[in-house]
Amino acid sequence: MLGLGLGTSRPQAVQWWPAAADFAADFIARRYRLGGNAIPAADAYAFSRTGKKWARRADGSWAEFDTNVPAITDLGLSIEPAGTNLATPGPSGAAVGTIGAGGSLPTGWVANGALATQIVSLGTLLGLPAVRLRISGTAASTFYEIGFTPSMMGIDASKPYAASIFAQCHTEVVPLVELRQGNSSDSFVAVNSLSPALSATARRSELNLTTQATTARGKLRLALNLTVGTSYLVEVTIACPQLETGAAPSSPLLAARSADGFDLHLPAGAHELDCVLDNGSSTSLSASETPYRLPTTIARPIRSIAAEPA
Repeated sequence: MLGLGLGTSRPQAVQWWPAAADFAADFIARRYRLGGNAIPAADAYAFSRTGKKWARRADGSWAEFDTNVPAITDLGLSIEPAGTNLATPGPSGAAVGTIGAGGSLPTGWVANGALATQIVSLGTLLGLPAVRLRISGTAASTFYEIGFTPSMMGIDASKPYAASIFAQCHTEVVPLVELRQGNSSDSFVAVNSLSPALSATARRSELNLTTQATTARGKLRLALNLTVGTSYLVEVTIACPQLETGAAPSSPLLAARSADGFDLHLPAGAHELDCVLDNGSSTSLSASETPYRLPTTIARPIRSIAAEPA
């Protein structure tokens, strides 16, 4: 009787790096190569950052990273410049209760208007520290606001700014979030709303703009346009109102952020780097030395980097 020899074969490992690359980094899988060998992260790069930082996950939530820990999530590596929030992010100083009757808004937030303002609870929104607000009562005037700075503050004319806020609305009446621009006397110059509008979906609303030529002061605020004699009930959860210089919002600035310093330990000689980003697009960099510091101008998380000799 003729027997059949049955054997098992091991699946072949898929080469994840380009054949011509003598350095490769896959940040999501946390694997690195130098020459033909796998190496640990400590041999692939060095990193430094003074202070903490936040980075986004694929599900839209945010993770906090400690001092000198690179911000790597399931979207990749986040590299950013230093940043400062010109608004007051909260929720420090907030206390549950009605404002003026035991409750208090976060330090630096100011309510203007005749409606009652209450801190319902302190919690989180998309992983960020948050406050749930209730605004209620019968309108005696046509406007109500919570300013995220104590008053109008100095901002520059004809300069790019980015405003943002994380929010979720729990009632049918939906407040606006706006950047009010004023001149040096605080007289009205312009008002611009963040988008998308607040809704039952927890998300970030944003505004990218260049200020007007006559702008000298500004305020980021939550606002309600009211009808006198009408009763209102608004509940909204808010996290990290943010105003910063630049063309687009950066990661949440609950405190000032120091620049990321990410140095690749490339082989000697000039190299061309292909950086694959979280959305599948790529950007090219040229490195003439090692270690090579990644620029902080890459606006999206980096999934992987492959370096080939130039």
